[in-house]
Amino acid sequence: MNWSFDTLYLVCFTVGFVYALVAGFFAGVLGGDGGAPHGADVGGDIAGDLNSGDFSGTVHFSPFSPAVIATFLATFGGSGYIYMRMFDMDGTWSVLPALATAFVVGAAVFMIFDYIFKNTQGGVEVNIANLIGREAEVIVSIPADGMGEIAFASGGGRINTPARSETGTAIPKNTIVRISKIVGTVYLVKPAGEEPAERQT
Repeated sequence: MNWSFDTLYLVCFTVGFVYALVAGFFAGVLGGDGGAPHGADVGGDIAGDLNSGDFSGTVHFSPFSPAVIATFLATFGGSGYIYMRMFDMDGTWSVLPALATAFVVGAAVFMIFDYIFKNTQGGVEVNIANLIGREAEVIVSIPADGMGEIAFASGGGRINTPARSETGTAIPKNTIVRISKIVGTVYLVKPAGEEPAERQT
């Protein structure tokens, strides 16, 4: 039965390792997302009073980022294979120590990246008046009468935030839109090709 675990571990290691290489290559060649590491999520971590005109927040590195997931997979596969081959463990019994090792290494990678990201990107300072009329990208399709999500660069970070269509028409993913109004924590947007929104004073 060990041959099946051999295959499982080798596949996990290969997928994790190759995924890390490919993600790193494209991040280096294409420059990443606005200078932010892959997996960085700002949208849920920004607090303040939108209606007052200013708010600030901190940028966090996601524990479910490609870097952490790739590390977990590669470590799980590599350590599981080592436990079986070097310590002569049965395939079934090797799963628990392999998972434990993967969690420890994955957590360490997450903490390192999170520390680096916090110290290089710092807090994100946003002024509402400066957001009106700014272009953003739809990263989650916005249905005609529903909520989607947009992303835009600000203060050295990348902000993800809920958004609705101002005109009530659906806006597909990857569309470049313009922020026309902010109501509470929801951004109203319309395709950038339409008439630019007036800036608030």
